[in-house]
Amino acid sequence: MKLDLVVSRAAGGKIAEVGKKMDRQSVAENADVLEPLIQHFGTRPGIGVVMDVVARFLYLSRPRGKALPKSVNIKTEAWILRRLITIFAQVARRPHIPRDPQMRRLFAAIGINVEPVPEGP
Repeated sequence: MKLDLVVSRAAGGKIAEVGKKMDRQSVAENADVLEPLIQHFGTRPGIGVVMDVVARFLYLSRPRGKALPKSVNIKTEAWILRRLITIFAQVARRPHIPRDPQMRRLFAAIGINVEPVPEGP
């Protein structure tokens, strides 16, 4: 996990980097943020739990002198993370082996063995 990347994002007031469309690619791009959340809370965390974690993390990661994060920003970030976890859970339910290394990491975080089956006799 690249903790420096996550902390630098949080110092700017955002944890997840998403565009206008949230999809499988967004999940892969935010794997560093999602991996610890999925490991600790599973694939169906409540929004209240995610909001608490986001609020604490943004509070602890903010630079000195910077204003406290607003509750609207905390709620928005929490819902984005919750949606990304939901998208990952939908992908994980499908019977396939992901090729993307970031998705493989997330599969391993929930205990799904993603090692390819060796071919041959």
